[in-house]
Amino acid sequence: MTITSDFLKEDVDFVIEEEANPGEGEMEFNVRLMTGQFVETLIGFKNLRMIDDPEDEEEFQLAFDFAIKSTPDPELTEKNSGLQKVAGDVLFTLFQEAEKVKAKDLE
Repeated sequence: MTITSDFLKEDVDFVIEEEANPGEGEMEFNVRLMTGQFVETLIGFKNLRMIDDPEDEEEFQLAFDFAIKSTPDPELTEKNSGLQKVAGDVLFTLFQEAEKVKAKDLE
């Protein structure tokens, strides 16, 4: 299934790659960025979690960790705010599509 959003498109802006050796009990997935400022940067996501908003029971924040697995830019780090935004946009795209699929299943 190809995922699309207003921001990014799977198989155009990024591709999901399998994790070769995840640890026991761990779920990790890798995303290779194909367009934009971070072309050919491979990032690995893990520890995705939802944090409830204490002021609104219906709201939550998504928290995640990621690491750069490879990049053509030797100066690039996980602290780069642009890369952090792109990583968040990738997850937003994936969750947005999952929500659409769930809504279709409930019809």
